[in-house]
Amino acid sequence: MNERILRAIIEETGLTRKEIREYILGKKREIEGITEFGALIIMCKELCVDYAYPI
Repeated sequence: MNERILRAIIEETGLTRKEIREYILGKKREIEGITEFGALIIMCKELCVDYAYPI
């Protein structure tokens, strides 16, 4: 689940996994209780990345 979103962010933005991990850690410090998945979704919204997560 998270891997698909990670790949979409990498492909559409050129960010590295390390940069994405740093963003996630920052969001976890900023928003108490946020999950990695939640932080990735916020990142997609902020960067206008279409992650096409199937329901």
